[in-house]
Amino acid sequence: MTARSIFLLPRLLALCLCLRPAPAQEGAERRADLCKLPPEQGPCRGRIPRFYYNASSKRCELFMYGGCQGNANNFKTEEDCVAACGDRAVCKLQSDPGPCDALVPRWFHNPQARKCESFNYGSCGGNGNNFKTEEACLRLCQGTVECPPPTLRCVWSFPPLCGPRRPCAPGKTCCYHQCQFQCLDLLKEKAGTCPPDPVRCSQPQPNECGRDYECSAQLKCCHWRCARRCVEPVQE
Repeated sequence: MTARSIFLLPRLLALCLCLRPAPAQEGAERRADLCKLPPEQGPCRGRIPRFYYNASSKRCELFMYGGCQGNANNFKTEEDCVAACGDRAVCKLQSDPGPCDALVPRWFHNPQARKCESFNYGSCGGNGNNFKTEEACLRLCQGTVECPPPTLRCVWSFPPLCGPRRPCAPGKTCCYHQCQFQCLDLLKEKAGTCPPDPVRCSQPQPNECGRDYECSAQLKCCHWRCARRCVEPVQE
């Protein structure tokens, strides 16, 4: 190795380190990549029910896993699949039973009522606002109800500390937070009242918020100019 090579080697190593993506960026890219993978049974011949994220339908769907190898788009429960890959944009869609005539019990997020409700799915077609369990619906869409939006994207979950059989104390609600269901304080509305809307709307516009906590500082989420927007409240 020449003296010139020895001189350049530290600089080349430093350049390589600078060009590497940050660990958080790497993690986000890996999650996005795995959620686009097709379901893979693997070479073994078992028939183990698993869930994978279908990037086309934007739904977590059932498939049969052989029991070995395969790829990372493979989850034991729908809830785990939703937590890792779910697209929250589907929470704003209306329920869609699809063109088939079956009556399959499912859950959807009602964007008007801001809660998860049951409906009958026809078994084909429809959209991504379609969950096998209420827990899966809440895990993805709860940011539009009375729970804070999720701060982590969880690949696995801890045992729940609350639920239908373990209700929370008064003033608290059961939310999916930091990779498990737990009791959190109810989010309070901000002070002040919404100003009267100066516009009579013939065509609704896309909402910019759903609840006060989605607005910065003292702004409130109010119906303003044909949509829900963050505006200055009227102080009483």
